Amino acid sequence: MGVAGGGLVLGLAGFAVYHQASINSSERALREIERSFRDHDGTRLAYYLNTDAVTQQVSDEGVDWLSSQHDEGTLRALIAEVPGAEQGATDSAARILALKSALAEKGGKGIAMALSSGTADSADIAVRLLAAFAGLPPIDVILAGDHLELSEIGTAKGTGTDRVIPVVLHDRELNIQVVFGVAVHHQGARWQVSGIDGLDHTLETLDNAQQEHLIVANRPIESQLQDLIGIGAPNISKTAHGRYHTALRLQLRIDNKGSEIVRGIDLALSTRSSDDEHAETLHVDGPIPAGGAVMAEWSFDETRRGSSRTASLLGHPDDLMLRARRVVVDSAGVADTVQLFKSYRALRRRNR
Repeated sequence: MGVAGGGLVLGLAGFAVYHQASINSSERALREIERSFRDHDGTRLAYYLNTDAVTQQVSDEGVDWLSSQHDEGTLRALIAEVPGAEQGATDSAARILALKSALAEKGGKGIAMALSSGTADSADIAVRLLAAFAGLPPIDVILAGDHLELSEIGTAKGTGTDRVIPVVLHDRELNIQVVFGVAVHHQGARWQVSGIDGLDHTLETLDNAQQEHLIVANRPIESQLQDLIGIGAPNISKTAHGRYHTALRLQLRIDNKGSEIVRGIDLALSTRSSDDEHAETLHVDGPIPAGGAVMAEWSFDETRRGSSRTASLLGHPDDLMLRARRVVVDSAGVADTVQLFKSYRALRRRNR
């Protein structure tokens, strides 16, 4: 969650509490950012907010965190926000750098737009500040449309030329409090907001809460899917594939427990320690008649790109989990789909 830019922008929404701060206090930076938004004053904003540093930190750390979580869905959504950003990149490292740079630039434009719009009304200022924060990539995609409200701004901590101001936000949809550490640095005659402290920890807090909501939302759907199909014990074997390669073969018995024809099934393959969002998808073609069964089979090269991760999962059968993610049935000639929400973002789209 490139918290750098985010946390700090959101801290901005609460500077009212700091109107009594001393002229030399680190908290003054937040108060002056609020005044910048009130007066649409880009010069003052640039003096007290290092926009480039914040947006770049949020972009860099947010993309790195998503990559470490193997969150390909969110990364694809980010790429869609800046079409063409990766054009000309010659390898994956260059593509990541180009993406980060484009997202940081987009975040800076969002702050500028929020600064120039709206009125001097205190409520409008708070809304614009939080909108600027929530709109910073990749925070915008990670939040998935959740509404943030300022709860509290704590006392600055630290010594020397650097301080961290804890800004507590309330995520209305998740109903949790999230703490962003707004980093301020003493430079010359002023304190300046320069980033977000402990961004990865904040992102993990959000991710854990999102996964809990996803589990609750999927629970009744999982029950429906279990009533529709049965998944047998996996049979995993190795076969030679050419001179230098080995393929892992997975066989499963799939039973149609329902009263209608099953046209297609998507299964989630994962380990017990991972969540459904990061599972590999296996597809089973129909038709499977009511009360009938099929033997489904897949083969994965241990070294081939695109299948090696699945092969790695199959290499640990005792830790393997297989569950239905999506079932398409023929209901009186009409396709009817029962499927789990794959991500918190998909769940939020349904609830809007």
